[in-house]
Amino acid sequence: MIPSEGWDHHLWFDETDLPWVSPSPNIPDLETAIIYPGMCLIEGTNISEGRGTPNPFKWIGAPWIDGQNLSQTLNKFNLPGVVFVPVSFTPVPIPGKSVNPKFENQECSGVEVRIIDRNEYRSVDTGVKTLFALFKIAPEKFEFQENHLNRLWGSNELYIALKNGTLPQSKIY
Repeated sequence: MIPSEGWDHHLWFDETDLPWVSPSPNIPDLETAIIYPGMCLIEGTNISEGRGTPNPFKWIGAPWIDGQNLSQTLNKFNLPGVVFVPVSFTPVPIPGKSVNPKFENQECSGVEVRIIDRNEYRSVDTGVKTLFALFKIAPEKFEFQENHLNRLWGSNELYIALKNGTLPQSKIY
C-alpha cells in the first residue's frame, strides 16, 4: 500500500479507523491534543496546567484566581470555537502522569477550556490570549518562568510582548 493511499488531510483523527495512541501520559484523548499546542504555554508560568487532574490542559488555575472573573474575561475575547467555564480542582500526584503537580493538594480555581467547534478553534491564539488575560488579572501574583516560556514559544518574543502588555505581532499564531 502507498503510504498516502486512503489518507485525507482534512480528516480529524477520530474520523479515521485508526486506534488512538496517547502521544503523552497527559494527552489522553483527541480533544486534549487539540487544546495542547496553545495551552502548553501555561507550563511556562506559575499557573497549574491541570496536571494531576483528570483533565490536564483542559483545566487551568491557581489558588488565588477567581475562575468566574477569568472565564468572563476570556469569553469577552470571542475566540472562535471555544468557551471558558469556571472550574475548581485540586491537583494530586498521579503515578506515571504527574509526580509533583503545581499546587499539589491545594484547591485551585480557574477555567475549563471547552471546544465547541474544533474546525474553528485556534489553539495557539487561545493559549496566547489566556496568558495575556492571566497576567492582566493578577500581575502581582502571576509569574513567568521566562526560560521555559521562551523554550515553548521558540523565542523571547511572546515573553517581551506580554511583559509590555501587548500581544505579539508574530505571524505564527
